Amino acid sequence: MPSDRVKKFLPWIISLLFLVWVIAKMIPVKESPGIHLDGFGRLPVLVNGRVMPMDTLARLSLLEMNHHGTCTTSDGKVLPPIRWLLDVFMMPEHADAAKVFEVTNPDVHGLFGWQETSGKANNYSFNDFKPFFGEIEKQAGLAVETKPEARNPFQRGIIKLRDVLGLYIQLLSTVQADDSPDFGKELQAFDLAIHPLCLFLERFYRNGIGSVCASAIGFVTLLIAQNLQLDGDTLEMLRAVLDTNVWLATHVVMVTLGYSATFLAGLLGIIYIFRGLLTKSFDETTAKSLGRMMYGIVCFATLFSFVGTILGGIWADQSWGRFWGWDPKENGALLIVIWNAIILHARWGGYARERGIAVMTVFGNIITSLSWFGVNMLGVGLHSYGFMDQAFGVLVAFIISQLAIICMGMVPQKYWRGIQAREQSMVAEQRKAVLAQSAVAKQ
Repeated sequence: MPSDRVKKFLPWIISLLFLVWVIAKMIPVKESPGIHLDGFGRLPVLVNGRVMPMDTLARLSLLEMNHHGTCTTSDGKVLPPIRWLLDVFMMPEHADAAKVFEVTNPDVHGLFGWQETSGKANNYSFNDFKPFFGEIEKQAGLAVETKPEARNPFQRGIIKLRDVLGLYIQLLSTVQADDSPDFGKELQAFDLAIHPLCLFLERFYRNGIGSVCASAIGFVTLLIAQNLQLDGDTLEMLRAVLDTNVWLATHVVMVTLGYSATFLAGLLGIIYIFRGLLTKSFDETTAKSLGRMMYGIVCFATLFSFVGTILGGIWADQSWGRFWGWDPKENGALLIVIWNAIILHARWGGYARERGIAVMTVFGNIITSLSWFGVNMLGVGLHSYGFMDQAFGVLVAFIISQLAIICMGMVPQKYWRGIQAREQSMVAEQRKAVLAQSAVAKQ
């Protein structure tokens, strides 16, 4: 009977189907090409003490920026919130052009010279606000001084705009790519800035001192960068005003060259003191060569630190509305310029010779370290960023070592082994000359 056959083969059919299902489950699923947005959206993240999926973070962030919680690209496409957040993390150049920031107040539009269209809220991109970061911070700072219940719509709107821009910048700084800048790379940039000077000195004088300076500076800076890398990135969230215009880039390059040259002059001063006090190879030619090297590097440092400080003032005037505000960092830059100028005037006026210039350049190491790094540990001013409190002990140890070297340089020259060897050599040459003259006279 057909029914008997069905009953006979039904268990086998079911078993075969079950076996096929098991084998199908055991076969690895071929991953689809592209980005797995769903998997990324389910990743947990800790936000203000609360664990939430990435997708929730993306939606809440967009709702803070505009009441629709949407993201529109520059070409008019609407992106899912999780895709927008992924662009913020990994492709910020795309996220910066997306229109996500809502501006509803007409007075805020007028602040930027924009025209409101038909009374509707308009969305703008991060790039649209870049030229106005300084003005936004200024107006928001004035609005914060007013009590919340007494604020007008413009004040509430500008404060909200500043806050959402800060939230966006915080999201940009959440994930650090492998090739993103950190302080270790900044130290390597310092290393690259000072090496050409060392190579120039070696090419010009050919006495090995430039090569020694380049090797020592390269070793120390790379060692510091490696230790900082082990501790992770210690730089705070990038402030919006730091990404404004070309003046910032030129200012940083110029002052880095100037400060690096000041440290190089200090290293030459240390070599002068150590070689004169502790070695017998400190002849007159070496002393004069080191003196000319220190003078040339101090001239270079004075020029670049001065020009860099002026460029920083121009940038501050455009971004903060004032050329000079007596900020600790600004005062430190001024001290470096003044101290380098004092060294030059002391040499020109004859108040300091080779040893005096060497001692003064070593003291320049102290001033530069305090002005470049020390002020960041004060926690005050517009420049107090990029460092951690743990570096205070290292800075103090460095200053103590420089003071000890200065004390060594102040030891009277009659106790310097190099000077003693030079005088003994001169006495021996004089004796030889006298003996030669007496031998000629006897003949």
